[in-house]
Amino acid sequence: AECGLCVPAGDGEQLAQAMREVLAQPALYRKKGQNGRQFYERNYTKTRFMQSLNGLLRQLADKP
Repeated sequence: AECGLCVPAGDGEQLAQAMREVLAQPALYRKKGQNGRQFYERNYTKTRFMQSLNGLLRQLADKP
């Protein structure tokens, strides 16, 4: 989704490097933030969850 950076848990040096990268390229990471928000809104809103659940329940109801 091009919405952020991943660093290994517990690796403070890589976390610091990632933070420096964000500070050095604010426009790029602002865009990544927008991408993350759009991904969330498409996939994790209450409405989307209910649509997915409804589809799953319909599939289960149609099985013999």
